[in-house]
Order: sequence, then structure tokens, then C-alpha cells
Amino acid sequence: MKKGDSGMMRTTVFAFLALAVPAFAQDAKPKPDVEARALVDQAKAKHGKAALELYNQAIALDANCIDAYIGRGGERRYDEPALALADFARADAIKDDFQPLASWYRIVTLLDVYLDRSAAWDEAERLKRKSSKGAWAFLGTGVQKLLAGKYDAAEEDFDHVGLADAAIPCAWRFKALAQFEYGNALAKDAVQQAVKQNPDDPGTQATAALIQGSDDPAIAARELDRIFGEKPKFAWAMLAKAKVFAKASKWDETLAAATATDVASPAGAESAYLRGLALLSQYKYEEAESALARAVNWDANFPDALLKRGDARAKRHDWAGAVRDYEAWIVRFGQDEHDKIPVTAKIRDAQVKRDREEGVIVSFKGFCDRARVWIEEEDFDRALKDIETAKGLEEKNERWRRVTMFLWAKKKDWPKLWETAQGLIEAGGEAVVTFKDPNADGAALYKTLTKDPAFLDGLKGLTCKSPRDAYWKAQMYYDAAMPDMIKADAGKAGALLREAAAQFRKLTETWKEANETNGAYYNEACCWALVNEADKAFEALGKAIDSGYGKAPGDITHMEKEDTDFDNVHKDPRWEAIVKKVKEKWGEKK
Repeated sequence: MKKGDSGMMRTTVFAFLALAVPAFAQDAKPKPDVEARALVDQAKAKHGKAALELYNQAIALDANCIDAYIGRGGERRYDEPALALADFARADAIKDDFQPLASWYRIVTLLDVYLDRSAAWDEAERLKRKSSKGAWAFLGTGVQKLLAGKYDAAEEDFDHVGLADAAIPCAWRFKALAQFEYGNALAKDAVQQAVKQNPDDPGTQATAALIQGSDDPAIAARELDRIFGEKPKFAWAMLAKAKVFAKASKWDETLAAATATDVASPAGAESAYLRGLALLSQYKYEEAESALARAVNWDANFPDALLKRGDARAKRHDWAGAVRDYEAWIVRFGQDEHDKIPVTAKIRDAQVKRDREEGVIVSFKGFCDRARVWIEEEDFDRALKDIETAKGLEEKNERWRRVTMFLWAKKKDWPKLWETAQGLIEAGGEAVVTFKDPNADGAALYKTLTKDPAFLDGLKGLTCKSPRDAYWKAQMYYDAAMPDMIKADAGKAGALLREAAAQFRKLTETWKEANETNGAYYNEACCWALVNEADKAFEALGKAIDSGYGKAPGDITHMEKEDTDFDNVHKDPRWEAIVKKVKEKWGEKK
């Protein structure tokens, strides 16, 4: 190379690099959609204004960033709900493709801000239909069951959501709500998990206050006032306050909270329902019916409102209107036979009361029906007169004795109750079965009395003369023990379970060949296992298998995998042996 050429070469190289470096830098710069996604990821870790700013930047970079619209809508749903719904709609429209998270946020917004149960129901149907299966479909069905008052079934659906995708926002909150509505003590645990998942979410905070309100309504009300003060468009916070007071039977406070709810979001079916409930409890039946009618008109899928409107009409002696509401409830919401029983009883009562006002009773059934109504109204003298008249018409018919049992149970006159029950047994009837029969006169009362220690103590002296009666007598002690098992009150539960075991064993010794025998041995084994009496549990379980347990389809699977009563003995070496025995003796039943 000639002298001087090297300088020229360096100049050329530097010139080339000066031109090339910007091109390389330009090639290395992220594309707008990539930058937008990065901003969305950052926004998900933040909350409030900081998150909104990042979502806005993402949308400015990429106007088709679906996640940014969904995230922004989720953040602004309590302050700017109309704009939030617009964001969710935009997310769906970008690719003309359904976005399940946008649908879910839309449901939450409709329920929290607009209190629009009907629109939320429709959106839940859309979420369920479009998703077809998986966590989102369970969310859709769970919301619909929650709105329809099927709280235990809703809880199961929200459980499936958690198993399928634990990261879905607000799912734990709705599970806690379902548990709260049907009195499951685990609601407090679920709402703690919801707060852990979404600590800054006002809806989750309000749900926590509602559930904790069962302990102290005043503290819950103050917390809900605070949340509503910060988010004045969050109408559900005031609705939750009304719920807190309704649960505590504070009806004036319920009405005040319902009024505040209506100011925040008029035409809310649930606030109208709570207003009706309060007015009904204050004996303002006409006003109650009007409020409940609004709830029914605003939400056709509101079973509790329809049922309570029937009650308000019955209180006003509008028997035809009450029967129409009860019958409509059965047609629209009575898919479960068990759920239909109390509503069918309401229809029967309304018809009897109508007949009592409009006509003369001459039949055995009519006198028994009217006596039952007198008992419910605690007019015992008139009830006894009607029972005596019914007895005179058909003395051999067992029903007059059963109605008499209802009367003494209502009065808690235990000696006369057991005397009448024993008389029914001596006449060839079954008294204990009556206490468990959901269609029996007094069924609702018996459901509460079977937890009364005085009732259970008197039951011991009843001499059963049929295996079915004896079976249910034993079962009643087992059932009475379960709430104490859940509360971990081992002493009280243990005494009841030992009594149940003794009654089951008495049945098997008295009726060795009865159909109930293998079930009695099996249930006896459950009782002993629950109180950690492993020897007695395995002895009874062996007898159950020898007498036929395992024949029926599902028996073996239930014993081996589903029945938690045996959890205490699963680690005992004899457990594997007993499972092997039932399989070898009866084989797997599908």
C-alpha cells in the first residue's frame, strides 16, 4: 500500500460505519406491537393511574393491541364504566373474535356498577356458549347459578375455574360470594384468598367486608362506606351494605342502604328485592309486594324475588296471586325435586287458607290441612278441634296422628310428642320416618328440631317396630353430629356419633335379614371411624361387606375413594385388606 493510502482507507471505513450504524440501530429497534406487549406486561404488575398510563402508551403504539384494551377496561371499570365497556367491545372487534377475559370483565362491571342482573345473565350465557368448555365456561355457568340462587352448585363451578386457571381475576371473589349466600363458613377462607389474589380491587374489598359483616355489621358498614366514598359509581358496595343489614335483620338500616344503592344505580333488581324483604319483615305487605314486583320485572331470572312476592301476596290474602307466583317458580326454577317441596307446601297452604275463607270444610283431608295451618299460626286450640273432627271421620288414617305430632312438636311438649309418636308406631305406622319426610306436615320444623338436644334425648326412648324407622332413628344422631364435626367440637360430636353407632348396631341385631342391615353396619363403621375407634370400625365394615355392602353399583368406589368418614383409618394396615375383601367378594361395580 502506498504511503497515504492508509489514511484514505480509514476515512472510507469510518464513512461506511457512519452510514451503517444508524441502519443497524434502526433494525434493532423493537416493532410497535412488541413494545406494546411489553408495556402491557408492565401494566399488569401495577394498579390504578400507573397501570392506565402504561395501557394508554401501549394503545398509542399499537391500536390493535387486544390485551391493552382489556387491561385498560379492567382498570377503569369502577371510575369510567361506560368507557370500560367500550374497551371490552373494542377488544372483541379488533379481530372479530370473542375475548373471554373481556366478556368476564363485562359481567363483573354489569353486576358491580350497573346492578344489571339480566344483562349479566345474558353475557354469562354468551361466555358459556362461546367458550364451550374449560375455565371460562365454568365461569359463565357459575354466574348464572349464583344469580339463580343455586349457591352450592355455583361454588362447584367456581372450584372448577380455580383448578383450570387460578390466575383468572375475581374468580375467588365470586366463589366466596356463593359460599356466603348459603352459609358456608369457608367463605371467610375463600375471600382471604380473593384478597390475596386482587388486594387493590374494590369489588374484592367490598366482598371481604360483606362476609366479615356477619361478625360485626357496624364495622362492615363503615368499610363499605369508605369504599363507596372512593368509588361513587361502585353501586354494589351499597348493595353489599344492604345485604349486611338484612342478614342481621336490621330492617331500617337495610331500607336506608337500599335507597343509597338506588341513587347510585337506579333499577337494580337486587336492591328492590332487599327493600321488599325489609318491608315484608316490617308488615308493610302492600309496599313489599310493589318492591318485589319491580325486582321480578327487572330480572326474570330472580327466583327469590318471585317467591317473596308470592309471600307478600299471601300476607295480603291475595291467594290466587300467591299461587300464581309459586306455580310460576316451580315451572321456571323447580328443576330439583328437593327444591320444589317447600314451594309446593306454600301452594297447598295458600289453597287451604283460601278454602278456609271462602268455603266450608267437610272432608278428612280438609280438616287435617286446616289443622296444619292453625298449628303454623300457633292457634293450637282450633288445631286440636280440627284434629278431633278428622279422627272422627277416618280414625284408621294415620295422618291425624302425624298432624298431632306436628302440634306437640311446635309447642315443644316433648312427653305428648313421644306419646303420640309411640301411638303411631303401635298402630302400625312409622314415626321416625315422619321426622325425615320432606313432604310431612311440619317438615320444616322437624329439620330444625332434629338438632335440638331435648328432642334427641327424647328420641332415645322411642321403641321402633320397623327396620326403616330404626335406621332413620340412628341416622338422625349421625346427622346431628355433622355440624359439630365441622366446628371441630369433638366432644359433642363424639357423643352423638357413639349413640348413632349403638342405634345402628341395635337395628342389625333386631332385624338380621332386613334390607337396611348392610347399610346400618356400614354407617356404624363410619361413626366409629370418625371417633377414632378403628377396631370397631373395621369389625362393623367387615360385617357390612358380609351382609351385602359392595353389591350395588358405586358401593366400592364410594367406600374406597369418596367417603371421607374413613379418612382416620386410611393409614391403618387393615384398610387395604378391607378394600381387597370387598373387591374380591363382590367385584368392581361400574
